[in-house]
Parts: sequence; C-alpha cells; structure tokens
Amino acid sequence: MELVSGVPIQDYVITASSAELRVILRDLLWQCRRLDSIGLAHNELSRPEDHVIISNGRAFIIDFESASLNSRVSNVAQILNALIMGRVYSGSC
Repeated sequence: MELVSGVPIQDYVITASSAELRVILRDLLWQCRRLDSIGLAHNELSRPEDHVIISNGRAFIIDFESASLNSRVSNVAQILNALIMGRVYSGSC
C-alpha cells in the first residue's frame, strides 16, 4: 500500500490538454487490461470518479475493497462504459 496524492479523474479531465488526457487514458486502459489478464475484477470502475486518481502524469486505480478474483467482469469494459456514458467528465453516476 502507498499514499497517492493527486486529483480525481473527473477534475483532471477539465484541466488536461488533449495530449495529456490521451496519455492518462492509455495508461488507465493498460492497467485495466493487466488486471483483466490476471483475473482480478475491480468491480467498481464503472464509477471512476471514486476509484481513479491522477498523480504525476499517471493514473492510479484505488479502493480494491470489492475486488474479486476469477470474475467475468471486465475492467476494460467498465472503464470504457464510464467514458462513453460521460461519467468521467461529469462526475455523476
């Protein structure tokens, strides 16, 4: 465990340039893919405003309290759904 000081993703997207946002989203999707590849489902990435912090140009997925192993839930699908539905941008559920 480590302390991550940063800003929630919904605050970051307001001030980030398109290039910075592209880097962060690529990093976040890569991390989600890595979690999927080991069979670890975060289970709450459909609400990234509460579970993704941006610090020093990197995305950090936090709060694995409801995570589970060997779940069929895709972290990539959850985060993409949140992006498509605009939850990252509005901060609403």
